[in-house]
Amino acid sequence: MKVYRNNARLFVFILLLSLCLITSAISFVPAVDSKGVPDSMKVLVIYSNESGELSENQRLLDMLIGHFTTNIQFVSSLKVSPNDTQGVTHLFYYGEQYETLPNTVREIFDDFIGTKMAIGHNVEQLGDSYSFVRTKRAVTINEISMDKTTLPTVQDRLIKHIILDQGVTMHVSAHNGAYEYPLLIQQNENYYYGAFKLDSLFSTFFAEKLHTFFKIEHEELHHAYLRLEDIHPLTDPNELKKIGDILYEKNIPYILSVIPIYVISETGKEIQFKDSPRLVEVLQDLQDKGGSVILHGYTHQYRGDETGEGFEFWDVENNMPISGPADVPIEPLNPDNFSTKEEYEYERLKRVEFETDYVQTKVEKGIEELVSYGLYPVAFEAPHYTMSQNAYHIVGDYFSTYIGQLQLSDENWKIMQPSPYETSPSFLNGMKLLPETVGFVDPENPHVLVDIDRAIERQLVVRDGVVAGFYHSYLGVERFKEFLALLESTPNIQWIDLKSYRSVTAIDNVSIEVNEESGTLVHIDYLKAARDTPQLVDQLIQKITNNVLWFIVFIAGGMVCIFFFTAAVFHLRNSSQKGELR
Repeated sequence: MKVYRNNARLFVFILLLSLCLITSAISFVPAVDSKGVPDSMKVLVIYSNESGELSENQRLLDMLIGHFTTNIQFVSSLKVSPNDTQGVTHLFYYGEQYETLPNTVREIFDDFIGTKMAIGHNVEQLGDSYSFVRTKRAVTINEISMDKTTLPTVQDRLIKHIILDQGVTMHVSAHNGAYEYPLLIQQNENYYYGAFKLDSLFSTFFAEKLHTFFKIEHEELHHAYLRLEDIHPLTDPNELKKIGDILYEKNIPYILSVIPIYVISETGKEIQFKDSPRLVEVLQDLQDKGGSVILHGYTHQYRGDETGEGFEFWDVENNMPISGPADVPIEPLNPDNFSTKEEYEYERLKRVEFETDYVQTKVEKGIEELVSYGLYPVAFEAPHYTMSQNAYHIVGDYFSTYIGQLQLSDENWKIMQPSPYETSPSFLNGMKLLPETVGFVDPENPHVLVDIDRAIERQLVVRDGVVAGFYHSYLGVERFKEFLALLESTPNIQWIDLKSYRSVTAIDNVSIEVNEESGTLVHIDYLKAARDTPQLVDQLIQKITNNVLWFIVFIAGGMVCIFFFTAAVFHLRNSSQKGELR
């Protein structure tokens, strides 16, 4: 029966396509890869940590370096070899913990001709080029300063107590009361940063000085975006339209973060956009007037959660990646619960395979659902920003742009950081990250606007720091105006328009290409859609049917006009002839 219905759809589609020519927004173009261009820099990061595998600290460094180059390689100090430095222009060492480094690391640093950066522990083992770094015991600090800008830390932090010798340049300093301590220092082409971890405060100053390290003078321009969050089939279209109208009048581009399916937690009932035709009209209109649609999950929930509240791509109850069906209890993976390593590895791979299929299915359904309503997602945002590293890699196969913050650990979803600027870290599988950096209007926080203002101030430390936040339309227009005014007060602000970012969204039967010259170009393979995604064919049939009906109306109207015109001419001639006879 299903085959019959699909064949019927296909037959109607071909018949209607043969009857008329369509004028629509859909342009048929091949998908292209726009995930970045080659660059001349190559970065090698040697790291030391307890596991020997990448941790959240290396991934944060990856985010910071990814602003300058996409050619980044991370190698453990236990596995690095001189061959790894081939073609490398910039060398990093990140000592996350104390350890005795292999002689290979010292030899690499002594022999390397280029710009070098050391961070954290073990700097005294990096050879003669780092003999300028003299340290004492760790010290506690509560402020960081750079170029006359001072910001307090949230809590006291430990850093290396660096002794500043003559001929050594201090770029960043830290303070505790009247005491000042060097934090980032340089001699010749060698840099040292005395922080043990690059959390959000340390990373802001570090990110700014990486411009000096890489000798790239980016323009002092603060890109910004405003995201209208958690738009789903039950969203009030009137409130959304009021906010969209304000942004349209101000000529400010913005982001529409859309969830295609709303799931009611009590009943499990799914509500789609076809149940909210007025909202679809508003979204289509906003998309045409400055709004860019992004996919914010498929249902924004996992187990019995309400849409908008749930963690769709993370098992928050067990604080681990999605590993099984929502209705099946599953325990965290523990090697001690298995008799052999082979059994453990089999179970681990089985869970990764489930997560891979789960993410692929959700993303593909989400894209197809939005496209079927004429909404074209040009980027992706994970619900609550939570995803495993495997999930990021999968999403990178479908999208070239990612929006929000990044989860840096597969052990704990709360280990999450924003990047201070646009970046393409190696673990995002080629995606460009447009970070969210200043938060959102939380109705439960009476000081939220003050907090957002302080967050904007922190972003101004970085010459090209992104100022970006989000807003829920149900909070109303007045609060939105206050939030928007704060963002607009950012000096040297330039609003990000996703319609001018070169990007690609692609699944098997749909591709959405965006570039500044051509705008948004959509290619839908309707032969594949007829088999796999009937709602896309239904959309086209409806579009063609509407065009045919309008064509008939136009022809009929034209014939009526011709009839009345002919009748009028005949009447005038008849009247004229009668006048001549008189």
